[in-house]
Amino acid sequence: MKHLLHSASRLLASTTALVVAGLLFCGTPNAGSQPAANQKLLAAFRKEFKRPAVALSPQVISGREGNGVRFEKITISSEDGVRVPILLATPVSSAVKRHPVVICLHGLGGNKEGFTGDLEEYARLGFVACALDARYHGERSGDLSKAMVEAFRTSKEHPYLWDTAWDTWKTIDYLETRTDVDKKRIGVMGISLGGHTAWMVSADPRVKVLVPCLSVCSWRWQLANMGYKQRVANLQSAFNGVRDAMGEKEVSPAVVAAAWDKWMPGVPSKYDCQDILAARAPLPLLVIGGDEDPVAPIKGAKVAFEVIGNAYQQQHGSDAFQTMITEHSGHTVTSEHHRALVAWFTRWLQPGK
Repeated sequence: MKHLLHSASRLLASTTALVVAGLLFCGTPNAGSQPAANQKLLAAFRKEFKRPAVALSPQVISGREGNGVRFEKITISSEDGVRVPILLATPVSSAVKRHPVVICLHGLGGNKEGFTGDLEEYARLGFVACALDARYHGERSGDLSKAMVEAFRTSKEHPYLWDTAWDTWKTIDYLETRTDVDKKRIGVMGISLGGHTAWMVSADPRVKVLVPCLSVCSWRWQLANMGYKQRVANLQSAFNGVRDAMGEKEVSPAVVAAAWDKWMPGVPSKYDCQDILAARAPLPLLVIGGDEDPVAPIKGAKVAFEVIGNAYQQQHGSDAFQTMITEHSGHTVTSEHHRALVAWFTRWLQPGK
């Protein structure tokens, strides 16, 4: 299986470079902060999520140890009446007092337990690693599509991506209270639904390293080219409910745009995927995908890559932005992808290891 691997500079100059196995890294990202305009954009985006503060009130539900790793199930409060279930893995014995962090966000229909093996791997490598259940998934499972239709009608919640992004920020708040966490070295990865959530979460400057999988694509391109069809099909009843609420006969681009804007205010009219990721430059970013992925069509992905790549070049962080796109591959994370993202987190969050 072949992979197209590009840095920001190579991405803009070529689309034919092939890497069959492994990743080659060189250089370090520019440690300077983002331009003021980019910081303003990220701050405005974060403000869209704002809600009343509540105490985290963490509770350890259970714990176990084995193979040099301790697992804990924990819950925290993210807003009034909402508890976030978290699965946390830490190294049992280590000379290091504070560890870098990797947060894992699952896809549609998944749950935090799906990352159990990944969390153990990260912990054995010296990370504190955790995963959380998205809204209406895992321990708080429910009818997501029904909740999305109700949210469109009432705006009382934002169950698609938005609320889980908020929960992830509150999870970071919790992690920062732990004595075994280095709060200056936090990374986030997500797959599909989790990948969309991850790029939203990355608007928080505490997220230093990011790996969104099967998700990076221009949403504005999707609206203009009906490149959203698979995303609509994955949540068909939710979009049908929005169609009916709007009195439309079909799920048209106008219906999709209205649904997205209600569920995620300002997305993508003010805040598209590439806008947020470009504004983060030069912080390390690895994008993973497949060139036949119907959820993130390659044409729309290339639109996003160009914007992001330009931003990284301008911030002298070309080596901090990489794309790994598998040829003849759809909506799936391969073993090669997994090795690449582990290497990426190790490189940027554990320098010198």
